[in-house]
Amino acid sequence: MLPTNQVDIFARLEGEIRGSGRNHCKAWTPQKLADFIQKLGGSINGNDVSVKADTLGVRNQRGGNEISGYKINQLFFVRADDTTNNNGIVSFPLDKVRQLRPCITAKMFFENLEHSQVLQHYKEDLQ
Repeated sequence: MLPTNQVDIFARLEGEIRGSGRNHCKAWTPQKLADFIQKLGGSINGNDVSVKADTLGVRNQRGGNEISGYKINQLFFVRADDTTNNNGIVSFPLDKVRQLRPCITAKMFFENLEHSQVLQHYKEDLQ
């Protein structure tokens, strides 16, 4: 075990904030969602959304090629079951849009670290 504030002595650290495909909820920033839909050239009429299919990204089923959903952008998506595609226009209820919850990912790489190096570093503290 290493003290958390000293891990960087022994490891190369990397981190990022990213959306998690399994960690999503109803859209909790509705104005941002509306802005993104409008930037795609889509329209919102009450709870009904229409967007050109070629402006949306595609989510494929795990291990397959079947479309499981459409990506509005990196944060928002809608499941294919909640959409209709008519002549290249994807329509769906606004309240069916899901928003990814961002996750913080930390990576620690202990490359070629040996037990003796850690012991040597903490030698005075261990006596």
